Amino acid sequence: MADFTPINTQEEMDKAIGPRLERERKTVAEKYEGRLSEKDKKIKELEDKNGTLSSQLEEADKKHKDFEAQIAERDGKIKGYESSAMKTKIAREVGLPYEAAERLAGEDEDAIRKDAESLKAIIGSGKPAPQRKSSEGNYGSDSEIEAGLKRTLDSMKGE
Repeated sequence: MADFTPINTQEEMDKAIGPRLERERKTVAEKYEGRLSEKDKKIKELEDKNGTLSSQLEEADKKHKDFEAQIAERDGKIKGYESSAMKTKIAREVGLPYEAAERLAGEDEDAIRKDAESLKAIIGSGKPAPQRKSSEGNYGSDSEIEAGLKRTLDSMKGE
């Protein structure tokens, strides 16, 4: 141990242990190189999959919003049809002409009925349009309609 020289500076320390540290770094890099590249591949794969799923989610969200808009539009139409049918029914029951049915206002049946009765009081008692329904669900059979038309024609000719 006669050739021992003490290390006094950082440069001397780096020079003494530098080759040993380099060998150790190479050994560790070789040992874990395959694992790191596999992990990098898996990370890249998962990032690609994440991007694909994100775009699919955005597309599904857009379709969902479109469907909600369509449902809201159809619900509005249905509400309008139901309201119109209710107004026509109430106008017929109260004795208003069919032309006045669409002029009725109200959100529910009671409000529409009150409006119909007040309108009836204003315009008086006009005869409502007759509504004949046969058992088949239409407004009379063909023979009844033809007979009515014939009577009308005969009365117009003066016979």
